[in-house]
Amino acid sequence: MSKTRKAICLLPIGLLCAVFIYPFLHELGHGLVVFLLGAKVVELNSIGATEYVVAGMGGIIFPAALCLLIRCNRKFWIWYAVFIVRLICIWSLLLAAISIVLFKFGILLPNDDITRILQR
Repeated sequence: MSKTRKAICLLPIGLLCAVFIYPFLHELGHGLVVFLLGAKVVELNSIGATEYVVAGMGGIIFPAALCLLIRCNRKFWIWYAVFIVRLICIWSLLLAAISIVLFKFGILLPNDDITRILQR
């Protein structure tokens, strides 16, 4: 494959990771934690505060842990996809830290997992 063609393929693979793979892993992280806690994924408001916090953190921790476990040096495209998801995980952690600081100053970000966790 030519270098130009490879370079053109980088954008769609990056978008695939950002739009589908990371959100899927994020939501799967929430769901797996809720499943491990023995609850049903119907409505998170019906579980206790501790379980709510743990389930909320699962959306951040699961993709990051999965990316740390995956090692692939042979296939460039798999390495690149994991690299992109790792960058998104870092960005997610940075946004979580910003959400915590803003929450401390009374600024609430709507529909943000960390804000919901802190409110709980």
